[in-house]
Amino acid sequence: MTISSLPDDLWFKIFLRLPVENLLASKCVCKSWLSVISSPSFVRTHLKLSISSGEYDETLIVHHQLKGEDDNQELVGCGPFSLSHLATCDILEQLDFFYSEGDYLSKPILPCKILGSDCGIVCVLVEYGGGKDIYLWNPATKVSKLIAQGWHVKWEAIGFGFDLTDFDCKVVHIVSTSTCAEVFSSNRNAWRKIEPMPLDVPMIPDFYVCLHGFLLTTGRHGMMAFNLNKEVFIFNIELPGDPVSTCITEYNGSVAASVFQKSENKVKLWTLDDEACLRGGGVEASWTMKLSCDIVGKRFDFVAGLFNSVEFLLVDSEADWFFYNPDKQATRALRGRLPYCGILKHTKSLFPIAGSKPVKWTASPWRQQLELVKGMESDEESIPSDTD
Repeated sequence: MTISSLPDDLWFKIFLRLPVENLLASKCVCKSWLSVISSPSFVRTHLKLSISSGEYDETLIVHHQLKGEDDNQELVGCGPFSLSHLATCDILEQLDFFYSEGDYLSKPILPCKILGSDCGIVCVLVEYGGGKDIYLWNPATKVSKLIAQGWHVKWEAIGFGFDLTDFDCKVVHIVSTSTCAEVFSSNRNAWRKIEPMPLDVPMIPDFYVCLHGFLLTTGRHGMMAFNLNKEVFIFNIELPGDPVSTCITEYNGSVAASVFQKSENKVKLWTLDDEACLRGGGVEASWTMKLSCDIVGKRFDFVAGLFNSVEFLLVDSEADWFFYNPDKQATRALRGRLPYCGILKHTKSLFPIAGSKPVKWTASPWRQQLELVKGMESDEESIPSDTD
C-alpha cells in the first residue's frame, strides 16, 4: 500500500498527532493532505486536543519593549514578540510582525499592546496617528485581520476571547464616556452594541483572563464576567477580598482570585466553587482559600497573575518580572535584558480568521526603521542654518 492510497479518515487521525509546524509543512505535499488539514472539522478537533493536552499551560507569548534595531540582535528581523517556555523562560520562537510592510508608511515600527491570546489567535492594539487600530493575528499561520481602524475612544476596559461553542473570535470593549459596550464577532464580521448597558466599571482596563467561555475582571462592586457565547455581562459577583486589591486569575483550571498584601509581602488565593454565578440568575458566588504564603527574599509591587499551579508572576519596583514558587520560597527572573510589557499564555492553532490576509515583509522592519531615522537626520543636516 502506498502513502497516496491511504484513506482520508486515516490521514485525519495521523495528522491529529502532529504539531502545527509539521501540519503547515504537510499542507504543501499534495492536494489531499491540504484538503484534510484545512477542513473545519480537522482544525476544530486539533485545537481541542491541543488545549486538553496541556500545551496551553507550557507556552507564553511575550511582548518585548523594543526601541530600535540594536536593543537585541536576536530579535532583529522579527516583531517585538516571542514564544517562551513557561518552565525555563527560554525563547522557543521569535515571531514576525502582525501587520504587513507598507501598512504604516511613516513608521514601520509602532507602539502596540497585546489585548489577549486565546486558542492560537492574538488580539493586538496599535496606536497610530492619534488613533487606535485593532488586529486579530494568528502567529502560526502568519495571517492577520484589521477589525478596527483609527478609533479615537477611551476605554474603561477591552478584552479578547475565543468562543469554543461557535468557534468565533470575540473582542469586547466598554467606552468610558458613555458607559456603553460593543462586541466584535469574527463570524459576523461586525461590531454590535451590547444590551443592557454595563452596570459596573472595571478596576483595570483589560480583561486578561479568559476561561471556560468567559472574560473576567474586577469591577468596583465585585467580579465582572462577559459570556462570550451569549454576549452578555454579569456584574456584582461577590469576591473574597476588596476589589481594589484583588486580581482575577486561573488556578488548576478554576477561576481564582488572588490578593497581594503589599505591606506584609503576602499573597492569598481563593478558587471559585461553582461557575453558575457567572451565568446570572441570582446565584451567589462562594470561594475556597487555597493558598496563603509569604514572599521571602524580595519585595514586589504587585502580582500580575498565576501562570501554573505553583508559581505567581510578580513585578518589582523596577518593572522587572519574576516567577515566585511559594513551596520552594524561590524567585526566578524572566530571562533577557529587555523589559516585558505583556505576558500571556498561548497555544498554536490552525484556526483561520475569516477575511484575514497574509503578513508580508520584503525586508526587516527594524532595518527600514533605522534607514527612515537616518534619512530624517540627513534631511535636518542639509537644512541651512540662520547664520549661513
